[in-house]
Amino acid sequence: MNFVINGEELISATPLVYGINPAKVVNTGGTEFKRGFRLLAKQEDIALKLFHTLDTGQKKVALITTSAPPTMKGYNANPGPRQKIGLSNKNLNANQKEMLIKPLHTFTENADKGFAEESNYEFKAEFDEMYFAWYGTGELNKAHSFRIEGPETYIIFHNFQKDSPGNINHIHFFRRNRTKDFGYNIKK
Repeated sequence: MNFVINGEELISATPLVYGINPAKVVNTGGTEFKRGFRLLAKQEDIALKLFHTLDTGQKKVALITTSAPPTMKGYNANPGPRQKIGLSNKNLNANQKEMLIKPLHTFTENADKGFAEESNYEFKAEFDEMYFAWYGTGELNKAHSFRIEGPETYIIFHNFQKDSPGNINHIHFFRRNRTKDFGYNIKK
């Protein structure tokens, strides 16, 4: 987690990176987490459900590859120019658009109220220009990844690495902002 604060104002809370292993608890090992608990289940399940609502034409555009997704590199550098990979929000129906905004809000629902409101405002402001892309087969227990990208927002969610027993069970999640990462927008 990266935070840039100017006086009492939070300027940036990105990049935000989660690495979760195991993504799904298979052995409690004496912890309070129950077998089957998934930390980012809501985000993963909503995106998977959205992918499965796509019709054949939409899937043809949104599905980048059925093989393992690419590893994200350069998480400590600006994510670079927008690539417009996948299916444009403009090609989603009303129900699918509602599903696309939900994973964005799940990443802010436990944040400080002011930060969550600002982030959700940013998501809404660029929502009509967002793209959704899927990598993998569309099965929860198989290697997969999704990305949601707008002019500023860049979110990528990977679940394709194996845990020690060999299950696909290791998540990397990145939330980036092309203009605010590391406080790029601070005026000198």
